Amino acid sequence: MDGVFEADRKIADRSQIVEALERPDIAEIVRPLSSHGSTGMAVAGASVGFGLAFFIGLSADHCGGCEAQESALFWAPVAGGILGYYANRHKEGGVVYRAPAVGGPARQP
Repeated sequence: MDGVFEADRKIADRSQIVEALERPDIAEIVRPLSSHGSTGMAVAGASVGFGLAFFIGLSADHCGGCEAQESALFWAPVAGGILGYYANRHKEGGVVYRAPAVGGPARQP
């Protein structure tokens, strides 16, 4: 069973989908750049935000349902998580493989 199938019906041969290239024909392999935030930093930021909200809740005078105090319990962890996620953004991608110079070994960037 070589190819692409849908509901036991062959749609395309493997040779129509995949093309094998010889190594000398490949000069460079490049992945597109993409930005990613940090999940760990998002969790850390949300934890700091929760601690800040807890501190605000304990330290404020009991104002009988003060809106600022109640909203801090929700928004401080959310804001901390968002800030943590975007504070440690990094880019991935770029050159994965570059063909060796004539007579030299392959260079991995």
